[in-house]
Amino acid sequence: MKKILHFVFCSYLITLPLMLFSFLKPFKAFFSTNSAITNGFFLLLIGLLVIIIRSRGVIRLRSAFLRTSILSFIVLVLISLFTSMILFQSFGVLYGETTITASFAENIYYLLIAVTFYYNAILFETVTKETICKIFDALCIFNVLLGIVQLLLVNSYTVVSEIYDLLDVFDLFVDSTNLFSMGRICLTASEPAGMAITICVLLLPYSMSRYLYAEKRQKYLLFIIAFTILCFFSLSSSTYVALVVSYLVFAILLYRKNRNPFFITFVLLLVFVIGYIFVTGILDDSYIGRQINYYLFEKTTSTENYSTGYRYSTVINDFICFVNYPISGVGNGNQGFLYESSIMSEYVSETIQNNYLVIRALNGNLGLLSGGPFVPSFISGYGIAGILILINQFLTANRAIRKHPDRVGFFREMYTIGTITFLTVSFVSGGIEGNYLVLFVLSIPLMAEHFPEQEEDRLR
Repeated sequence: MKKILHFVFCSYLITLPLMLFSFLKPFKAFFSTNSAITNGFFLLLIGLLVIIIRSRGVIRLRSAFLRTSILSFIVLVLISLFTSMILFQSFGVLYGETTITASFAENIYYLLIAVTFYYNAILFETVTKETICKIFDALCIFNVLLGIVQLLLVNSYTVVSEIYDLLDVFDLFVDSTNLFSMGRICLTASEPAGMAITICVLLLPYSMSRYLYAEKRQKYLLFIIAFTILCFFSLSSSTYVALVVSYLVFAILLYRKNRNPFFITFVLLLVFVIGYIFVTGILDDSYIGRQINYYLFEKTTSTENYSTGYRYSTVINDFICFVNYPISGVGNGNQGFLYESSIMSEYVSETIQNNYLVIRALNGNLGLLSGGPFVPSFISGYGIAGILILINQFLTANRAIRKHPDRVGFFREMYTIGTITFLTVSFVSGGIEGNYLVLFVLSIPLMAEHFPEQEEDRLR
């Protein structure tokens, strides 16, 4: 039974970058378009069945961080449920939804997050640190090679596109026609913006943390360089922002590890050069300079762009929901009830109000909207009560890591880079619901209390 569980866990880790894809896409037609039957859910379900059989139905929450995590998510569900019941009469029915039905899916997702943390805890007890590293090394190599193939593909290499589509037997990746029409790469994600999570929350933080501690670090330096180049060709503002944040956190960690005058001088010189380039606009006349300037600065702040303007509209609505219901929020999933009043208020610019996607949302063509990106939707959904629970969650995680730092090893840095990057990007893009890749990174502190003791002195 242990070997079966080990196999399921390894399969789970291998498919982390593919977790948001529907398992066996041809069967998705039998489910709704928002079906949760993804690779992550499928492997999670199989693993849980094996765990239940192996433990004879006995569930043990033997670590403080695991108990705190599960309790936190259950309390969040209760907050959302009670708030939805209280606001039921006030909000009424909109697009066939009530506060009870609108928040139902989000409540289920947060219960699933609690289950996922328990699942990851058992994973860390079963799969060794060496095995996890081997799998992540393989994932890095695979994604770099896939990125090279997609780069050739978007540059009109027809032979490559034919081979690419032929090898994609299970239709797991974006097909060559869509990639070529976009002119951008997205690796294992379903769209270019998804690279911000796949690369900058999982694989790049892993490569950076390994570079800090591995004896043979050249391989990880090559991964870092390759992922940086590939992220540029995603032409996605979310990925660009995530990349910059990852590097900033990495630079701080690198400085803490190498406190010497030469390194400090190098960092200061690098900051000066980068600042000089963007202040003087010396790269504006080059293709690379124009791309970086547009996707990193112009698009991220532009409300005239359809997708960016629409995302900002949900963020604005989230903060107005929080201002109106600061204590417990409006219940996660109920933000759409206030969307029209928020967007048509005097505080919202005409460019957002006239945005094509915003108009469709106001007309009900997109149904009842949820909160959108993770951080604003969390704040609006759970209010100050939720914020305090989230802060306690991170404080408990930090205590767990500080208690057994040797067991966590370099994964501590991976957790730091990945978590900060995700939280930053998720102010305007990206969610946590059903995102098993992000949940894996957030559950890394479980390693401190669930990795076997003999793992302490291995693989720093």
